[in-house]
Amino acid sequence: MHSLVTDWQGTNGEFQISLRAFLLTDDASREAAVRLFPYKPNDRYILFEFKIDRCLTNYYVDGLPHASSWKE
Repeated sequence: MHSLVTDWQGTNGEFQISLRAFLLTDDASREAAVRLFPYKPNDRYILFEFKIDRCLTNYYVDGLPHASSWKE
């Protein structure tokens, strides 16, 4: 996933996440998620768990990138 860059100069910076998604089908995971939702989800909704592999932030000063990252 990558954030929107609002202009050609990257004024507001950018953020990127690399991740893996896993489909959860067990009842215990669904019950735990439903307890945390602020509303009752429909039974047809599917549930995923996301495992973040890497995050990258970047901002620009005078057109030059300044990046930092985190990797699992």
